[in-house]
Amino acid sequence: MKENHFNSFSSSLSSNRTPLSALDPALVGTNAILIGKDLNALKTIHTETEKLNWIVPLVYVADSRILAREEVEKFCSVQSLEDHRAETVQILTSQLAQLTMSLDSQSHQLTSALDQVASRPSSESSGQ
Repeated sequence: MKENHFNSFSSSLSSNRTPLSALDPALVGTNAILIGKDLNALKTIHTETEKLNWIVPLVYVADSRILAREEVEKFCSVQSLEDHRAETVQILTSQLAQLTMSLDSQSHQLTSALDQVASRPSSESSGQ
């Protein structure tokens, strides 16, 4: 009875074209769905299934977004969501600093090139 219910769930996912309909190929045969109510549950599911050899998560989903196993492993390596926020801010800050330095360098190079062009004697004036 449960398998029939699961098959109808799988069929409804693919026929309704929900964000999770991309999971349809993974929902074949005898599968189980482990569900948690927040992102910490995702961490728990990953950690606990790593200890078991008889259950292998095929797909992870958070907020209707399908996550790769590598993304979940990286997510689980950080202790808390606050750490994720801090890491994200750090990455964005470093990217902005690199962009600023790159733009500054390019503007200096452009200014230097324009100065060189302006300081060259023109061929028209030397020909007369």
